[in-house]
Amino acid sequence: MALTENEVELIKSSWKPAEDDPKKYAVLLFKMLFTKYPEYPKLFSDFSDVDVANIESDKRVLRHALKVLNAITGVVHLLGDPEKMNDIVETLEQMARGHLRRQIGLDKFENLGHVLIEFICQVNDFKCPASVTVPESTDSTAPNKTTNGGADDNAQQTAASIDASDLVKSWTKLYSVILDIVKKESASTPSKLIDLPTASSMDDDI
Repeated sequence: MALTENEVELIKSSWKPAEDDPKKYAVLLFKMLFTKYPEYPKLFSDFSDVDVANIESDKRVLRHALKVLNAITGVVHLLGDPEKMNDIVETLEQMARGHLRRQIGLDKFENLGHVLIEFICQVNDFKCPASVTVPESTDSTAPNKTTNGGADDNAQQTAASIDASDLVKSWTKLYSVILDIVKKESASTPSKLIDLPTASSMDDDI
């Protein structure tokens, strides 16, 4: 997978609101995730009784939500820099291994991808195109590799200047890398999985 310069810029600019107000958007992301998949809090031993409507007042969930959002921010920051390719891959591999060991597998990552795309659209006041979906995986190799794409004059365009389809397609290309890494890591993760994680134990793997 090769992201164009425009796609990298679009991903960065569309993530800026979340980066600027991480608590607000970490809460929103996890509210969306737990609302769409109400069984997911039970994947965490200390999230099973979470009140989705009041996630912001639950320090356990908020701490983990912030870790997840900040991990995404870290990946976004590294995009577009060929020298940082290994850093991105290592970050994603560590995250995948930590979750796979705790029975959070590829299907959960795929579902998170759909929620993340919806989240990105909502953050940027777009309605997600129904026809664009998160792929299961690609033959991706370098999430931060960029190509010019024949659009030098538009390299600095922002999320506000393009349509929702471009926004979704850019994030879909990036997220396909995560799914590929999860697939590869799942093949090498020991089949004996540990008990349900606590919030603190999961935070160590993000």
